[in-house]
Amino acid sequence: MNISDFIYQNILPAFARFVIKGISITVRIQTRNEEIIETVKKNGTQIVFVWWHGRQFLLVSYFSNRNIAIMSSTIRDGKLQADILRKFGYQIVFGSSAKSPVRALI
Repeated sequence: MNISDFIYQNILPAFARFVIKGISITVRIQTRNEEIIETVKKNGTQIVFVWWHGRQFLLVSYFSNRNIAIMSSTIRDGKLQADILRKFGYQIVFGSSAKSPVRALI
């Protein structure tokens, strides 16, 4: 592993987690009907959360460590995103909305 790969795989995810956590503590998130999520989870039903690229930033910290899996691309940037999300306690499912969406969803 060269220095560039080491930084990309180890330093950047840790730094991104630090920045996201820092910004997240300055933001107030207001939720509605969150009890529905807990009720569904207690019933053993699985939930699919969907949000668009670039909109997940503030939600990453809020939904951390809740036994949630997130789909991430298999390209280099997707792997960086996966490394960051793992630091927040997410499980990662690798897939692509264009190449293998059904396989990744399953």
